Amino acid sequence: MIAEVIPAAYDAEGKKVFRPFDRRKGPRPTFPLGRYVSQPLAIQCHSIEEIRQFLMECKYVSDKELFDKEDYWQPPEEFEKRREGDCDDFAFWTWRQFMDMGYDARVVFGQHGRYGSGHA
Repeated sequence: MIAEVIPAAYDAEGKKVFRPFDRRKGPRPTFPLGRYVSQPLAIQCHSIEEIRQFLMECKYVSDKELFDKEDYWQPPEEFEKRREGDCDDFAFWTWRQFMDMGYDARVVFGQHGRYGSGHA
């Protein structure tokens, strides 16, 4: 995969990008999306049950509490080490595991609740 060579230059599907987030509104990744799929994971799950077991051992912590930032998208390999994060960190790690298991998986971001809070 070319994203392993220069993860900043490619999106999650391996397509070359040039300043992809300049015109978009909404959530913005902390790193180029290629970073979220290019780095190897230490934990390789072989079933949905293994994914669930790992996630149950992890703790939900807000980005403000963990990084003193309003929004920080941890790459999956960082989340694996810390075992702490918010909804997008759980979602990215799970997405990677599903892709590695051969599923056609997507990460979805949206808004929920009365005040339109973001959620992954």
